[in-house]
Amino acid sequence: MSLADNTQPRPGLRWGLRVRRGVTLPHLNPNFNPVSSISLLIAWSRCALFCLAALASPASPLSLSPFFGSDMVLPCDTPFAVAGEAAPGATVSVRAGTHPERQTRADADGRWRVALPACPPSMRPHDLTARSGVDTVVCTNVLFGDLWVCAGQSNMEWPLRACDTAAAATAAATDDGLRHLHLFCRLPTANKAWDDALLALAKTPQAFGARWGAVTPQTAPALSGVGVLFGQALRSARPGVPLGLVQLAVGGAPVEAFTPADPAARNGWLDAPASPAPWCQTRAKANLARALGSPGLADLRHPFEPGLLYDRAVAPLAALLPVRGVLWYQGESNATDGAQPDTALDPEVMRGGLAALITGWRRAWARDDLPFVLIQLPRMDRPWMLFREQQALAAQTFPHVGLVITTDTGEPKNVHPRDKAPVAVRAAGEALRVAYRDPAAPAFTYGVSASGAAGRVTVRFTPGHRLAVKGETLKGFDLSADGSAFVPARAALLPDQTVRVSADGLPTPLAVRYNWSPVPQGNLYNAAGLPVGPFRLNVQ
Repeated sequence: MSLADNTQPRPGLRWGLRVRRGVTLPHLNPNFNPVSSISLLIAWSRCALFCLAALASPASPLSLSPFFGSDMVLPCDTPFAVAGEAAPGATVSVRAGTHPERQTRADADGRWRVALPACPPSMRPHDLTARSGVDTVVCTNVLFGDLWVCAGQSNMEWPLRACDTAAAATAAATDDGLRHLHLFCRLPTANKAWDDALLALAKTPQAFGARWGAVTPQTAPALSGVGVLFGQALRSARPGVPLGLVQLAVGGAPVEAFTPADPAARNGWLDAPASPAPWCQTRAKANLARALGSPGLADLRHPFEPGLLYDRAVAPLAALLPVRGVLWYQGESNATDGAQPDTALDPEVMRGGLAALITGWRRAWARDDLPFVLIQLPRMDRPWMLFREQQALAAQTFPHVGLVITTDTGEPKNVHPRDKAPVAVRAAGEALRVAYRDPAAPAFTYGVSASGAAGRVTVRFTPGHRLAVKGETLKGFDLSADGSAFVPARAALLPDQTVRVSADGLPTPLAVRYNWSPVPQGNLYNAAGLPVGPFRLNVQ
């Protein structure tokens, strides 16, 4: 299987022995006579031989894919599949919830897969049971609901315990309808060379694992802060539908690791001159330093390798379990070079990476309308403006894609800001809007056009949105006479919900922009309390 099996010990197994049925040990007669009881001696001999055979026998061959386990959420309102391994050619029966059993036969390699019908949402615990011969595997406390993939790099991985609302969110983690599937990588990406054990692990499927669990005050602190807070907000809006959060986050990982890649992209990726994430190459070389130049390097896998996270986690998950949507918080490694943080990377490559992610995952799940919610990079003292723009363009280009504006969050000197609550709550709102088509869900506002006359520029925004200024003076607008060099401008919100912008010495501005800064200071919001997204527009 693509992920290491981390399920609980299977029923019917005790200390590695298979419990066989239909065998009764002979009872010892207190008047035992070895001369007259030769048949009993033969029986005991046979029993001893059987016990030795049992000690040598392998564990039960029946198992489930690691994507399944107790305390899980199975998808509701859509068919799904259950898969695993058994003895080659063995018959396997699977039952989920109250549906009748369905059967299949394991192939020559022992792999099996069963398609199961759709089930309605249910907060009532069910069992998922697989049987093959005398072997049985049972996943208990299973709910039917929605699955959301929470994927990205370190800010998605950032644990709840390190968020500034950790205490309240942890205390609130008592909702039995919120569960968590952690798809984790055992290969660390810190700036340190891997030892022999890690280099050996990097050649095996066991480098990746999966584990289901309930979100409780005991487990929540170690889970994704954005994920848990997003889940809590979404559950509050949809209390009748259980929610399973599928966490797939690797610190520093570029978008290319999450997207399908052909062999050409994998070959020589550590030294590819056109790599969109040079810092990732540098970090991977540090991890693989002890193996560089060795014949075995080609067999080593690294989490930053193009296509690896897609192959090991995304594709096998998509083959079995439909998901309701994707929450994507990634981009730091693709926006700027970590070794040269003041240098923005190629925006065309940024656009291609986001497009490959969305189209690749939609193809994997066979859903052209699979919803995505992208979290825009927040304030930080790095030139992330171009990447924020590409995120906005992706949301405008692809249907069923939402964008979470975060330019009023973050910390100028900290790539891992602690204020994850507003990010997660806004993400839940975007999920309600793009995935559940909730007409009451709040929407973000964007600048859509700009026109100029007599040295003044009028900016128009998303139709129908009411705007407000937080503070006495509207800030964050710049004007340019040539489209490249910008100067700070005066701005005012007018009663008709347009913004008038002007600057001394610019009688004919050609371009206007808003919040185009590493650490934006703009204070224009809409009636829902959401910040207006950063933009730049040509003046008509």
